[in-house]
Amino acid sequence: MKKANWLVLLLICAIIVSALSGCGDTKEETKFSVEFMDGDTVLKTEEVAENGTATQWTPEKEGQTFVGWFATPSMSVAFDFSKPITENTKVFAGFSAYTEDTRQWALVGSGKGDLLLSSNWGKTITDAHKLQKTGDNTYSITLDLYAGDEFQFAIDTEWHDKRGFGYLDTVKDGAGNEVFSGSGGIGETAAKGQNIKVAQDGNYTLTLYTHPGDDYYNENDPSYSEANKEAFNLNDFDKITWVRNGDAAELSGVTTNYYIKGAGITLWADLYNEATGFAKVGDTHTLTVYLREGEEFMFTSLVTEDGASTAGSEYIRFENLDEASRGLFTGSGNIVASKSGTYTFTYNETSKVLSANLVSEEPMGECDFYIDGNFDGHSWNDTYFDPNFKFTALGGDVYELRNVTLTEGAEFIIQSFEKDASSNEGKLGAYNFKYYRGDESFVAASPENSNFNLKVAKAGEYNITFNAYAKVIEITPAGQEDTVHIKGSFVESWNIIDPATNLPSDEYKLINNNGVYEITMTITEDMVANGATWQAGLMVNTTTGNDGEWVGVSNLGADSEDNVNALFRPESGNNLTCSTAGTYRITLDLATKTINIYKA
Repeated sequence: MKKANWLVLLLICAIIVSALSGCGDTKEETKFSVEFMDGDTVLKTEEVAENGTATQWTPEKEGQTFVGWFATPSMSVAFDFSKPITENTKVFAGFSAYTEDTRQWALVGSGKGDLLLSSNWGKTITDAHKLQKTGDNTYSITLDLYAGDEFQFAIDTEWHDKRGFGYLDTVKDGAGNEVFSGSGGIGETAAKGQNIKVAQDGNYTLTLYTHPGDDYYNENDPSYSEANKEAFNLNDFDKITWVRNGDAAELSGVTTNYYIKGAGITLWADLYNEATGFAKVGDTHTLTVYLREGEEFMFTSLVTEDGASTAGSEYIRFENLDEASRGLFTGSGNIVASKSGTYTFTYNETSKVLSANLVSEEPMGECDFYIDGNFDGHSWNDTYFDPNFKFTALGGDVYELRNVTLTEGAEFIIQSFEKDASSNEGKLGAYNFKYYRGDESFVAASPENSNFNLKVAKAGEYNITFNAYAKVIEITPAGQEDTVHIKGSFVESWNIIDPATNLPSDEYKLINNNGVYEITMTITEDMVANGATWQAGLMVNTTTGNDGEWVGVSNLGADSEDNVNALFRPESGNNLTCSTAGTYRITLDLATKTINIYKA
């Protein structure tokens, strides 16, 4: 029995030693405190084990709505509840007092689909671009997006109150793949102001949540200034969410767009830009444009296939107008405006029907124009409001800046401002290469994108003319004399070229009298019988006789007691047509491009 007792005693001692040894290896669990704050007030404290996660919860505050938890007191960064806790942490509650948002938000940007393509970086906003209000300060839009598209939400074409990349609540899908990224524009140093760039094609519903009572201005952010603080505000609580609904519609390799051209509106030039082009949504195209009474115009097509654009063969004329719209115009082939005013045209490319509304009879507003660029030692934006770089109004919508030194490789645009503006708040918009009509002395600064700055290919001193109504930039070497000739049906095949010189004959040259060019012509009965028609041409290149600009009926001045303009106005077309034989003095004011005709 004694031996057995000893064995039991040894076993008990072994157990005690083992237990004591195990207790010595036990390590106390590390925990950190997570304090949930409302300003300086602690709402709640949670103990979290090291590498554990905090528990998300929703606090309440009388008269205010909880909008989320933030990692910093400034509430500029949302708190990530999936992030492991490795130190004592403070989480800050965001509360917002409800204020109704009465702003109309819209999609602005550029891309491959109809909406972003027609937006053209926000220059066009139609009902299709506007977000729909789906709840209290909640706005949504559903559209197809394609990789490389870029966009934001804003309240107007100037991108005021813009909401960009920094407002997205997430940028990856459930599998961790990037769906959106930030794309900084000029002057954009903060994520909130960056464009949202699409990484994955798809049909998306995007929802914007706003808290207008919490908009603020950040004086330390170099993207903003005192002058535009109300236009470019920030908000810590606003956010954009998204849902991918499925695949985007397959893009067609061929697209057709439509542009206006006319006697006055583009000087019959094919100009493809946002001032002349329709906005396209589906098979419906819309254009709002100011037209003068008597303006003769039509619409032409531009076909783009795999990125290359060529003039199309489709023309939209009077016959395409629906019955309700025809009362606003006259014409048989081309369309002629019966009243001056702002018109909205809508064209359905499937039905080929054009409709129009006269939305305003207010006259076209006056503007100031300045050259802007890096020419002749200047930097961008430093020529605004300097009278040396302000275009002089010549009358008749024509503005001119003379004797501008342009070095090879320099870039520039024409910037418009409200009349008598003295700050950037009056800026209206820029005119670039797409508005230029001339030779290859000037090219697009970006070969891949003609909607870009004018770039000087041939250095020199130039006179720059801008027609605010036609939206046309013309540039000629300074000191080069303009010459004006008249041509018409009174010579065979309208050919007035002298075979000895290969230049227009002096017999049909108008004489310059202080900027007003004149010619006196006798119209015989035989010429009338044969249909005496002609136009005046501005031959700015006298060494080759190349045509410059042609002017005609749309340039005739108002009828008065001392002129006989009415005798030269045909029922249609832009060629002057004489119906009564006689001797006439024809004048052209080069500055205003105005024709007047008098009995000699």
